[in-house]
Amino acid sequence: MPVRRICGGLVQKLDWPAATQCAIVMPDTGQWQPESTMHPLWLIVFVILATSAGHARDRYSDARCLKIEKKIKHIHSEMRAGYSAKKGVRLADRLRELQQERAKHCR
Repeated sequence: MPVRRICGGLVQKLDWPAATQCAIVMPDTGQWQPESTMHPLWLIVFVILATSAGHARDRYSDARCLKIEKKIKHIHSEMRAGYSAKKGVRLADRLRELQQERAKHCR
């Protein structure tokens, strides 16, 4: 049974309660409970702070980023020296992985 939400005299049927300044009617008991009164702006600020803190933890140290850069340069030099088709595919795959890792975790 969906949750019913009362907002200014309107009854809305939802699969989940929305975070607005309304009241919800619990389907099992029929009792009214106020919904969260958290202002949407505060919710946005919280999400931004939470995600930026998570990204800060994902950053690699400078030494680790330098190792990745050194590996990328080594692959570039191997590619300039010539290679077989099989080795070329392997080098290109490894280069792509390292570049993605550098973009995600390094400055």
